Amino acid sequence: MSDDLHGSKGKKAGPELEPRVYPLWNRPPTGKVLIVEPDLDVARALEVRLARDGHEVVLTDSGKSALEASRRTAFDVALIERRLSDMSGLDVIAALKAILDPFEALLLTSEPTIELYLDAIERGAYDLVAKPFPHLKPVTWKVKHAVAKVHAERDRTELARLLHAQTRDMAEREVEAEMRHHDEPEEEAPLGLDLDSMVGTDPLTGLANRRAADDRFRKETARALRYDRPLTVALASVDELETVIERFGREVADGVLRGIAQMFTGMIRDVDFLARREGGEFFFLFPETPKENGFIVLDRIRLKLAQTQFSETLQDHALGEFKLTASFGVAGLPTDTMNADILRDAAEAALARAKASGNRVVLFDNTMVRRS
Repeated sequence: MSDDLHGSKGKKAGPELEPRVYPLWNRPPTGKVLIVEPDLDVARALEVRLARDGHEVVLTDSGKSALEASRRTAFDVALIERRLSDMSGLDVIAALKAILDPFEALLLTSEPTIELYLDAIERGAYDLVAKPFPHLKPVTWKVKHAVAKVHAERDRTELARLLHAQTRDMAEREVEAEMRHHDEPEEEAPLGLDLDSMVGTDPLTGLANRRAADDRFRKETARALRYDRPLTVALASVDELETVIERFGREVADGVLRGIAQMFTGMIRDVDFLARREGGEFFFLFPETPKENGFIVLDRIRLKLAQTQFSETLQDHALGEFKLTASFGVAGLPTDTMNADILRDAAEAALARAKASGNRVVLFDNTMVRRS
């Protein structure tokens, strides 16, 4: 990353926080884009349009050359043809994501199917793009938003680093002040900084917290409504978590929640969003996803959780065998509502129905609406 973002070497992070953070929100939404496409005409058309949008574009025609290029350049986004001469485009995506972080990829294919879309998402693709392109605007729109997502992830990481540095600097000054005035009457002077809350992180699981979830929910619903795009919202509740606490203690229950958070994270796309709201409740957002497709993903997660042996996951066989289940409530834009507040309530209603009916994934429907 540039010196403008990281700051000059040797400078203390604390005093420089404000002028160095501000530019994070003024970066132009352009990035470094890799095109892996054996059809030269298609590649050139994409190159010309993306370059016109301000992106720095590199062309390759094989998986091997794409991997070599990625070792020389930190690409933000790649557009990758599914069928390459030397390897599958899906394998290229997986390999590039192991090299570049953060990074997003769009899979190009002339044979789009639901099965391929799900496979691509599971392998880490940002989205799937069908060929031939009627026009290039939808492709460039997806590239723009993928680049913005990568930049946002980098900015979030840098902001967290700067905040940690600022807090450390303040703590050091606090210690120095205490040492100078240790003979004076002690007065409480707390920093008043909850860093986890400031950066939106749940300290137990490392997921986004409820505050961050509310912010992301507002942004995603606004985007979906503005561009008339589908959005799936889901709430999950781990069943009988209190029983785990009673049987094994809070420490084991915390380990279980960390394991569940890791499992959930590994089964959704990078573009999706997961947060822990409180206790055993989790919050999912699936952009560009009709709720029926969200149901498929969540049902896979439900089955995986139900099959997980937690004594093995926690590497503590003295606990004995025990498994857990979860209930899921799902609602979506625009099928259920065009109002963000109602959308959240719809997911809550579906979750209540799921918990009452017994460990299922329940899609919201109008029969769940309370009538006076």
